[in-house]
Amino acid sequence: MNENKVFYVLELQTYGDGTGSAIPSTYPTLREAESKFYQILSFAALSTVYRHGAVLMTEEGFTMKQEVFTHPMEQTEAE
Repeated sequence: MNENKVFYVLELQTYGDGTGSAIPSTYPTLREAESKFYQILSFAALSTVYRHGAVLMTEEGFTMKQEVFTHPMEQTEAE
């Protein structure tokens, strides 16, 4: 039986036009995955992306941590 674990980190971005992306990465240890999770959040806190955040999951799909920053959308003169 393989005792190696895989941890998944998803970077989530939702744009003002309703489109979005999820950027996955994998890590062999929880500490490495947590490092990436918090790195994403440090960028997301200052981002201009409408919703920007991260999810840390186990290989079984259990969500260990998640956080998303929502930023005000810039309004144009037409709005």
